[in-house]
Amino acid sequence: MNTMIKRMPGVASLAVVGALLTCATLSASPYAFTGMGNWGITMDVTVGGSHPGSLSFTTPLDVSAKVGHYQWTQLNGVFVHETRVPSPGPSYPGYQQFDAEALFFKADFNYAYFAVVSSTPQTGVQWPSWYGSSRFGPGDLRLKIGADTYGVGMRQTSGLAWDTGNGASIMHRVRDNYNTSSPAARNTATAGMVRKGADWWWTDNPNNSTENKNAFFDPSTGTYTGSASFAAYNTGVSDGGYPNYIFEAMVPWTSLGFANLQSAVNRVIVAYWQPDCGNDGINFEFSIPASNVPEPGSLGVFGTCLSSLLGGICYRRRRS
Repeated sequence: MNTMIKRMPGVASLAVVGALLTCATLSASPYAFTGMGNWGITMDVTVGGSHPGSLSFTTPLDVSAKVGHYQWTQLNGVFVHETRVPSPGPSYPGYQQFDAEALFFKADFNYAYFAVVSSTPQTGVQWPSWYGSSRFGPGDLRLKIGADTYGVGMRQTSGLAWDTGNGASIMHRVRDNYNTSSPAARNTATAGMVRKGADWWWTDNPNNSTENKNAFFDPSTGTYTGSASFAAYNTGVSDGGYPNYIFEAMVPWTSLGFANLQSAVNRVIVAYWQPDCGNDGINFEFSIPASNVPEPGSLGVFGTCLSSLLGGICYRRRRS
């Protein structure tokens, strides 16, 4: 079950399907996220109630939110979770370092704002030993608008290529959508780049699902359409023993083929993000209704959304 909560201005009640409404006590050290988008999001961890130790998010009315976790996440007082069982599952050590915890969207007249929450740091993570010297890291944000695909760079660190030697299995290499094996696409930082029609790559098993094959783009391919402002934040909020990070992009509408927000009205935009190993993914589909288009310079448009989570796990058991 995938659950997405919409908070519409002027709407006092929420209809939530399959989610559990419960009370929980929060920690004494919440993280208030403002960023470039003036988000007004509060992030915390529950310490009581039915699901202690869960991430908790509180969002204002002008923010669209999709959360997902292998266990439970609280969004505006409601607990939701991904029920599909990953393989080999949460019992595998360290899996939580490669979760896609949440994806947020808001917009103003000139910019679309996206924020991703994950426990994968920009510097990458060495794990596990049988992958050789490979390091897992964050992926890029993929935006699908009609027949066009845009990549918004969210990788600040170069050189996080997967190893093709040192005992790493041929099943665990950097690949493009033609199953070409090459680590070069992962060697270049992309933060702030916006490219249309680039080649998308992924790591790990070549039999991964279609969405898992869209982890990061090759910055030497496609067409440059503009630059986004990018920032990464360590929230200091941990769950499962690992800190969570926020990756934020402020993307000009012009770099996505629109003159401004008004020209994007009623167009469907699908946003997708995952760590480069394909451990987890979060998919967020939204459109901008004409009634919510603000005047130039004003903040706060709500995107109506339909979302799904994609499961998986980047840790594969050692092949015999």
